[in-house]
Amino acid sequence: RTATDWPPLKAERAAASKVGDPYGWDFDPPGPSPAITAAWRSDLTVSGDFPDIVTGMGAWKDDYLYFGGEKNVFLLRGDPLQGGKFDQVTKGVGMAFGRAWCFTPDGRFWWISNEAEMWVASVGSSGVDARLVSRRISKRLRDAIDFSVSRPELLYDPRTRTIHVWLFPTGAGNTLVR
Repeated sequence: RTATDWPPLKAERAAASKVGDPYGWDFDPPGPSPAITAAWRSDLTVSGDFPDIVTGMGAWKDDYLYFGGEKNVFLLRGDPLQGGKFDQVTKGVGMAFGRAWCFTPDGRFWWISNEAEMWVASVGSSGVDARLVSRRISKRLRDAIDFSVSRPELLYDPRTRTIHVWLFPTGAGNTLVR
């Protein structure tokens, strides 16, 4: 069979395996109500499907799960099996693919958008305070990040209290990234 024979996957669907079991993908375990550690799939939960194409995910402790999308960033509050819901953090500003995010100890969520800009929001906020923080270095970021050959990752360094943007090659081996 060819790839065109298969039905397309719904890219907006989020899923997670059973806690502690990367092979535990039973979305309908026996029992009256699913355990808090059960596997879940967004289209089978109260929270519903993720309203964008998922490009990255970042968890803040056990409380919040950030979903970076192609055009938006959302925050999943609560357990998706017990009534958790998506709150919009940004509209029209997505997240770069991969681990293009980090958290700082002061409770801030930082990410690189798919337009090579750096954004920040207080953990748990629903978009009220999400703001662009890279205006002064935006040209340097856009010149440095070429999404066709690399993907950015953010890392907070507690020793220097700074955020580093690392670029990792996505193409063939020996691809150099400046």
